[in-house]
This record gives sequence, structure tokens and C-alpha cells, in this order.
Amino acid sequence: MPIAQTISDFLMLYLCGGLFFGCTFITAGVAKVDSAARGSSVLFRLLILPATVAFWPFLLAQWIKTARHRVTP
Repeated sequence: MPIAQTISDFLMLYLCGGLFFGCTFITAGVAKVDSAARGSSVLFRLLILPATVAFWPFLLAQWIKTARHRVTP
């Protein structure tokens, strides 16, 4: 039973972190990572929220990479 509890706790932390990141990303980050998303509708941003929650580590890495690329000339 401790293994199942550990897995459950990890998934809960992953999803909570993903939801926090997802809300931040769809409001501020998606337009910076993907130029085609600039000026996108609220409906589009809500549609990508589940995928953002699921793949948040990859999107965070992309967001950081994009931010570093823009700072360096």
C-alpha cells in the first residue's frame, strides 16, 4: 500500500504543479513561446489547458529556452 500512496501523492503534486503552471502559461507564456498564439481567443487558451497541465515540464523548458534566446542578441 505505501507504493500506491507514493504514486498517488506524486501524481497529485504533478497535477497541482501543472495546473498552477498551466494557468500562468496560458495567460502570459503561450504568446511568447509560439508567435502564432498571439492574440488568440480565450476559448483556444482553455482548450490547450489540459495539454499544458499534462506536459508542463516540457513547456516550462521551452519557455525558459525562448526567454534566454530573446535576451541574448
